[in-house]
Amino acid sequence: MECLYNTHSNKVAGYCLNPKHPYAMTPRQIECKNCLGKQCKDLKRNEEHQWWHQREVKKQKRKARKARLNDYVNSIKAKV
Repeated sequence: MECLYNTHSNKVAGYCLNPKHPYAMTPRQIECKNCLGKQCKDLKRNEEHQWWHQREVKKQKRKARKARLNDYVNSIKAKV
């Protein structure tokens, strides 16, 4: 499938629906263009791609770690 920058890939994680450049995008292209950081409304996810699942798992681990750290800090504050 034709991707951004006239490349071809079978690892399409999303599609840009912008009329100026309607191409498929790999995970690396999505990260380089910062589509998620910009909260781009033209990005359509390919939910079948495992990259989205991996991102969700990372996000859950990050939240769990933050919660554990907050619990630890609160327990130390309670002792003081």
